[in-house]
Parts: sequence; structure tokens; C-alpha cells
Amino acid sequence: ARLIRLRKRISKKQQRWCGHLRNAREVSLLFQESWIWYVGMGMLSACLCIYGWRKKKEQDLSFQVELEYEGCRTELQGFLDTGNCLRDPYTGSPVSVVPSIVLERAAAIPVEKIRYIPYHTVGQSGQLLRVFTADKMCVYQSGEKREYTRPVIGLAEDKVFCNDQIQILLNREFL
Repeated sequence: ARLIRLRKRISKKQQRWCGHLRNAREVSLLFQESWIWYVGMGMLSACLCIYGWRKKKEQDLSFQVELEYEGCRTELQGFLDTGNCLRDPYTGSPVSVVPSIVLERAAAIPVEKIRYIPYHTVGQSGQLLRVFTADKMCVYQSGEKREYTRPVIGLAEDKVFCNDQIQILLNREFL
């Protein structure tokens, strides 16, 4: 009798599909499991969408960068660091950061061309960063070329970059 009352509440399609079940408890468990399956698939879909969005956003912030100093050109893989708001206090120019070893291999920067500027990071303050002024920097993205004259480049310690593919952190003003 309970099964008949339960069958009246569910659609005919569901009745055909559940007709072989013997009691209401089996029907109830079946619908609970399908509900869980739909929620699980929804959560999986949401995770995949977020992952794809993050990958696309990451690609939107990646650039090919060409840095020129005293006739020596260096091609670098850049990343726009939206948290980098570092400015040279002497010139007022935005500062992009490169691991020192990358540029020391390509062009020997004379000591007299290097100056020090104060900076701070999360958890650390009162430090000095070696910087120099390059001749030119070209930033390429989606076939578009942006050229900047006399950009200020900071020479960071190698351990600053956690991703080996990124060779220059562009200041957010280069967006």
C-alpha cells in the first residue's frame, strides 16, 4: 500500500524505471543517490570552470619581453605582477624585477650604473634593491608590441622567483 501511494507521487517515467524496486526505501535511496550524483557533477563542473578561468587569467598576465641595455638584447618570459607597485624614488619610474643572474649572463652591468632603492615585501621591510636604467623594453602580447624607453629594472635575488619559467616581474603600470 505504501509503495502504491509513493508511486502516485512520482512521474510515470520514474515509475517505469523504478518498477522493479520492491519497497519505498529502495526508491528513496535511489533518488537520494541520484541527487548526490547531480550535486557532485555540479561541483566538478564548477571546479573545472574555475581552473580554466585561472589558466586563462594566467595566460593574460604572461608576456614576452625584450630588454635592451647598451646594445645587448635579452628575451625574457614576463609576468605582470599586479601587486608590484614599486617605484624608483629618484626618478618616479615604475620598477620591474629580474633575477640578477639572468642579466649578469647577458650584459655585464657596470657598478657605477647600479643604484639602490628601498623596498618592502610581505613580512620584510627596510631592504635595498639594486636597480639600473635600461635603454629600452618591448612587451609583446597577442601580437601587440608596447615599447618603453628607459625602464627601471630591479635586480633581485634568485630565490625570489618560485616559478623557473618567469624571468621578469613587470610592474602593474605596464598593463
